[in-house]
Amino acid sequence: MASKVGDALRPNSVLLRRLRTTRPKAKPVQYTAFVGGSDNVVIPRIFASNGDDVILLPNVGHLGILFSPLMFRAVADRLVAPLNVAPLKLKAG
Repeated sequence: MASKVGDALRPNSVLLRRLRTTRPKAKPVQYTAFVGGSDNVVIPRIFASNGDDVILLPNVGHLGILFSPLMFRAVADRLVAPLNVAPLKLKAG
């Protein structure tokens, strides 16, 4: 079933083109992307993030990311890290 959100998130949509053109303004913003290795909503996973700080959570689905201990640990590490300092990369396992 088509939806407005689905249409807006398709490759080359108006929204995504606008976000690409304004990306330089967001460059100083630090963020972490959590990617579920078993996510069946964000497919293909290459659309999950283009960022430098990407945490892959293998065997975790789209909503399971919210309950992942690895995700909680990664968020806590990033909240206490000084600004503009890259946090340690976590490895699943």
